[in-house]
This record gives sequence, C-alpha cells and structure tokens, in this order.
Amino acid sequence: IQGFGVKGMKFSYANDCASFFTPAIWMGLLTTLLMVFILTYGLHMITSLKTMDRFDDPKGPSISVPQTE
Repeated sequence: IQGFGVKGMKFSYANDCASFFTPAIWMGLLTTLLMVFILTYGLHMITSLKTMDRFDDPKGPSISVPQTE
C-alpha cells in the first residue's frame, strides 16, 4: 500500500517504493567480489612459486646416508 504520492485518484509509480539494489542483488555482488578476491589471491600464490636454483651435481660425490647409529 502506498501512503504517499497520491495525486487525485492515482498513486505514484511502484518503483518509487522499492530500491534498485534488493538484498538478493547485494548478496550476489558481495559473493562475486569474494570469489574474485579468492581467485586473485590463488593466482598470485601460484605465480609467486619459485623453482629450485640449485640441483645435485651428477658428476660429484653422491650423498651417503648411514643406516646404523
């Protein structure tokens, strides 16, 4: 029921009573922003991985691990 905007025998337009951003739109926007943030953070973590810069020399002495104490 519109209790305002009455001119004569006509009410004002219905969109004057409701806002454009309903709770469902706000929840969708916030959820989308959260998912984009998680995706961006994950991509940043993947791109910041470093490979080893030192490798075992196959021509040098091998590593020996004694089995007895």
